[in-house]
Amino acid sequence: MYTYSGLVTFLNEEGISTNWTPAFGTYTFNGGVTYRNASAGGTLTISNTNNPSFTIQGNVTFTQSAGTLTNTKGTTRTITFSGANPQNI
Repeated sequence: MYTYSGLVTFLNEEGISTNWTPAFGTYTFNGGVTYRNASAGGTLTISNTNNPSFTIQGNVTFTQSAGTLTNTKGTTRTITFSGANPQNI
């Protein structure tokens, strides 16, 4: 189990390909999560092929100001949004 507090940002500002492939398990984000690619020649790939589960208690933001941003889903597991306030996805 992995737990993160505050806003977590996955950011690619380089002109390269950047990948995040979380391991199998449960990831709890007590704040928001931002995925952002800001590189014209770069790619940010989130690959959930290991079938992790996510609980996100804040907002989720995907921002592609340049380059390519890709999210690949796994075959099982879940994404749960929880909290008392409205959430933006």
